[in-house]
Amino acid sequence: MEAHKSLTAAQLIYTNVEASLSPTRRGGYQTLCYTHELITPEDLEEIEPRLFYTPSEIQPEKLAFFHLTSGKVALTRIVPIEAPDEFGRKGRYLAHCLVFNAKEFIGAEVSPFDVIRNFKCLNSLSEALDAFDRKSGYIPPAIISVPSAPRPDENTLPLTWPWVVVRDLWLITLKSAFSEFPTIEIISAPNIVAEVIELALFCLPPSETWRISFDTYFYKGNPVTTPYHMVGLLAPSNRIAAVVDPSKPSIRTPDPISPESSIEEFVSSLVLREQIQMFLSNKSLVFQTARFLDGETVPPPELSQASSEILQLSKTVWGKRIETRISDLVHGLFPPRLASIVTNHLIESRPLPELIRFLSQKPSYEELSQLLWDGLLQRNALAETTLLRELRQFVKLHPHPGLVFLCLCWSNQLKALQQFLASLSQDEYKNLVEIALNHRLCPPNALIAADKIRAFLEVWLPRYQESELVPLVQTLLKLGQIDVLNHVLQHAQGFPPEAIKQLTHVLKTAQPTSTHALKGRLHRIFKTIKASLQQLIRKNHPDLL
Repeated sequence: MEAHKSLTAAQLIYTNVEASLSPTRRGGYQTLCYTHELITPEDLEEIEPRLFYTPSEIQPEKLAFFHLTSGKVALTRIVPIEAPDEFGRKGRYLAHCLVFNAKEFIGAEVSPFDVIRNFKCLNSLSEALDAFDRKSGYIPPAIISVPSAPRPDENTLPLTWPWVVVRDLWLITLKSAFSEFPTIEIISAPNIVAEVIELALFCLPPSETWRISFDTYFYKGNPVTTPYHMVGLLAPSNRIAAVVDPSKPSIRTPDPISPESSIEEFVSSLVLREQIQMFLSNKSLVFQTARFLDGETVPPPELSQASSEILQLSKTVWGKRIETRISDLVHGLFPPRLASIVTNHLIESRPLPELIRFLSQKPSYEELSQLLWDGLLQRNALAETTLLRELRQFVKLHPHPGLVFLCLCWSNQLKALQQFLASLSQDEYKNLVEIALNHRLCPPNALIAADKIRAFLEVWLPRYQESELVPLVQTLLKLGQIDVLNHVLQHAQGFPPEAIKQLTHVLKTAQPTSTHALKGRLHRIFKTIKASLQQLIRKNHPDLL
């Protein structure tokens, strides 16, 4: 079953009647009746000047939608009356006005065109005279049921204009709705004007269509006393205005159309049919995100349920804006060079929902330090002087283990590096060694901690480089760690011949420097290692002997 939304509207009828038909016993144009409890005298003073109608050769129906200072919105349909007045004058008309509480109208998420299609306005004086109490001039409020709008797509657009013209129409509509912009004049018959305005409103979410006031037949209207965002005219005025000509179709503006706000930038970027469809299907989400990016005090959008396609399109379109927002935030927390690295890493590695979350919640220094660590590792290069200086300053205040490690590696502070590695747990140590080896942050032998040699070999042996063998064995010998060379020899079967030759030479000429290594078991292990290695050479590489 189709869902409906119910709206309560105060009613007002304005027309030209004889004194005998008027509740106030006066003839001429007047408010014949209205819903007294919902329309104030101040509302009447604002509404009546907008219920004008100047006859022309075509004498069309017209629609007008406008805002009241009391916080209400009004939707009016005006029809010509063929019969002359009591003095034989022609040109009479009947205005049937519906007045809504703005919050209720916005909350219903309907457009003025949704309402007018689902409410039978009065069409004649006889209908009007039967609709209210003649003595009091009271007409009860109307209850209007509007079907929930179907999911929009490009096939539901009321006009089939070239996309480039539709895009420009949407851009000037957005400018008109949310910023200062000249009146938009639509040069055509009122029924075509209504179609153009409805097409224009398609760029707005249902909750935002109320922003655009319009009069589809503004013939001889006064834009100073009764201003509108959009008006229908039979010919362009001489005023500064954006002019829409549906017959071509074309749009002419006083200044070139250029996107300024985030939502304008998004609409301006739409080119492909699939992109237009994505926008139409996600207007509310796109608008909320755009307003957040523009710095408005609105809640950040909930993007977890959004499709990957609309998220990727949004990130592509708004990449520079997001980068600027993140850069402004991060530069207040980091020195310049580090801030640039964090910003670039965030933009490149994080999806849009995470970037919005980052902007909406002030990140902790723990999170920022992790981002900097990830960003620095991604650079996979040695630090230049400025970067290293800023990193040293940062880790003094925020000693993130990875950043401290990186700073010591890049600055070649080997003694301090050894002390730092010795302070880590086995798991922390193995994790940092693996990262250092993968990113080649420093020579492997610089990563050996005396109490964690076996942990080091577990990480290093599966990924060793031939050039690392001799320096590493020499380091182990200097540390007196002869017994752990057994772990190295377990992998010797796969060592390249040249590496085995070099390793044999090192062991032949080396003497354990540790006094412990000269005694007992360690001394025997040292001898066994050299003998085992020579046996391996005789078996697999006799040419090296």
